[in-house]
Amino acid sequence: QAAKFVFLFLDMFWGLLSQPKSHEEKLNFFKAFNARIETVDSKPMFSKLLRENRCIVAVDGFFEWKTDEQKQKQPYFVHNKSGEPMIMAGLFKTINKPKSLFQEEDSPTEMYTFTILTKDSTKKLEWLHDRMPVILTAAAAKAWLEISADLKSLLAFVEKSDDEKIEAFPVDKKVNKVIYQKNDCTEKSEIKSAKRNNIESYFQPLAKKNKTENMLE
Repeated sequence: QAAKFVFLFLDMFWGLLSQPKSHEEKLNFFKAFNARIETVDSKPMFSKLLRENRCIVAVDGFFEWKTDEQKQKQPYFVHNKSGEPMIMAGLFKTINKPKSLFQEEDSPTEMYTFTILTKDSTKKLEWLHDRMPVILTAAAAKAWLEISADLKSLLAFVEKSDDEKIEAFPVDKKVNKVIYQKNDCTEKSEIKSAKRNNIESYFQPLAKKNKTENMLE
């Protein structure tokens, strides 16, 4: 008999979590927010989820940083040129929500956490970073959610991300502050070149030095 399954659209927390041992335990969402596709099938934390708990993550895009000529981190926004959501391959896990996270008496007692699969960057994005999310085409997203898929073939298929629709552009450095969450986070920004000294200012220190030496003769 064929396995039955349904698709659910859920709010989830980014950062895979194991069940806390106590309500006082601090939650570390940064410990496993990414999973390398090259080793996801061999890591105990991910291997069972790979078989049973695959999901897709829809986002407007993602931010990446590159050090500019002023030795400052310049943020870039990576997204689909068409404005369509970007679909990423993910794994999810359900845990009992710690009491410290309950907002109201009738709030859900379960919470869903997820991790995003990553791979080596394609040629189009390797200038920005050496890793990137596994971005799925419509066909790859459908295959990723197929419960009876052969895992080895599936991983090889989804790793071939289609990045033809992707573009990256610089955004304002206000994005470097985590607390900045305004709508202009994803607006394109001009990169200001470092201010170069003119010829006169370049030789100015040498001229001052020579003048001092002449006074001492």
